[in-house]
Amino acid sequence: MLPATLQFLITMIACAINESMQRKLDYTHEEVRVLKEILAAITGSGRISFTADQRGRLAVAGKALSPEERKKYCQVVKPGTLLGWFRQMAARKYNSSKMKVGRPRKDRDIRKLVIDMALANLGWGYTKIRDALRTGLKIEIGRTTVADILAAAGIEPAPEREKKRRGSNSSKCTGIRCMRAISSAWKPWDHSARFGTWCSSSSSSRAAPSRSLG
Repeated sequence: MLPATLQFLITMIACAINESMQRKLDYTHEEVRVLKEILAAITGSGRISFTADQRGRLAVAGKALSPEERKKYCQVVKPGTLLGWFRQMAARKYNSSKMKVGRPRKDRDIRKLVIDMALANLGWGYTKIRDALRTGLKIEIGRTTVADILAAAGIEPAPEREKKRRGSNSSKCTGIRCMRAISSAWKPWDHSARFGTWCSSSSSSRAAPSRSLG
């Protein structure tokens, strides 16, 4: 147990500290009252509008106080209002209806890179694209993520893309063959030559009877 003299000194120091804090608190309360009077005179109403950030800060600070302290020290906002704001903050924080489910989406640059690689290399599957990103660019990405990115962009898997490419190439080749066949079958100069030969043969056949009659 401490000596009586030391206990007396500690008590005196504690009282002095409490008196100092009480004087500061009294001045703060009076200042708040004056500000509320000025606000009421300017706006015609003593009601103060707070932003969401301001309500959150006051709610957190007010929740840390005891009920007696809130009744004594809360001058601008009522204790019940502070507790209501705090409950609303907690409800928004733990509201699972607005929480995103699953993994977060990859960055836009990585998504664009995956799509470009798939379009430039139609025979590359999900695993090939994933390995190319991991080894070449040191980008950690999973095969399922690559598949999700391509599916969201409307790009089909590698076999379907390859079939479409082959089909387009075969249709182009067929069209080229048709054009070549048409061009080879239709030769204007050949027809003109044939027309000239027919004209010469017909004129000679017409001239032959006149010579026999003479």
